[in-house]
Amino acid sequence: MVSCFFFIGIGHRAGSTRRRSSAASEVYRRQERTIYGITVGSFTLDDYQERSSPALRAEFAKGHNRVVLVAPCGAGKTIISLAIEKMCIESGTRVAFITTGRQLIFQKAEAATKAGLNFSVLMGSSDFEWDPDSDLLIISKDTLIARYGKNLSWREPDLFLVDECDVAISAKWIKILERTPRTIGLTGTPVTGKGL
Repeated sequence: MVSCFFFIGIGHRAGSTRRRSSAASEVYRRQERTIYGITVGSFTLDDYQERSSPALRAEFAKGHNRVVLVAPCGAGKTIISLAIEKMCIESGTRVAFITTGRQLIFQKAEAATKAGLNFSVLMGSSDFEWDPDSDLLIISKDTLIARYGKNLSWREPDLFLVDECDVAISAKWIKILERTPRTIGLTGTPVTGKGL
């Protein structure tokens, strides 16, 4: 059985409530981004995004191997996931980003390309090539369930990143998540109509 998930919340940078014009806001954002150092390809993390990595590491150090990173819509969970994936690849950790829905797979593949990450995609009826030995796997949950144990070449990743993990509560999801030692869930809405 999957162990309890521990929640880490991050939010947008606290700052002035004074309204800025959109041009001034963009200049302010660019200046802010040059202060902080983590970049992934063409993406640069903001300070609140950078704080997620040490928070996740701290939870893993405490022995919490199933952690949910909660951030509001627009906070840049995609960029955070790219940074996590880059750090995993650099440390020799195989990581799988798993989600439902073709559009989310296409968006993730596009972002990983812009970030300069090498990856492989598992999704039915697509032009993507599948390499189970890739360090970064972008996976359709439905395709994995349909092919696992049948006609799929597969090697378990060291870490799952679960996009929109608030919907990853079915028995099929749990069966997938039990197979890897560590899981990071990403969501903007950790509470659904059915609870946590």
